[in-house]
Amino acid sequence: MVADATPADYRGTGFGVFSLISGLALLVASTVAGLMWDRIGSPATFATGAALSLVTLLAVAMLPSQAADAKR
Repeated sequence: MVADATPADYRGTGFGVFSLISGLALLVASTVAGLMWDRIGSPATFATGAALSLVTLLAVAMLPSQAADAKR
């Protein structure tokens, strides 16, 4: 997806920026999960993960499908 979204001359930069943002997001998420685990407990950490997964699933379900776009 990164290769398709970036111009050919900037593909290396596109992959670098994608990796930077992914790494920073993972660092923040891991820190927040660790703090939750320490201060609230493991059930809250797992419940938060489940809730965020459900929100993501619902958001993806509301996206228009590519098949509908191909029919136009």
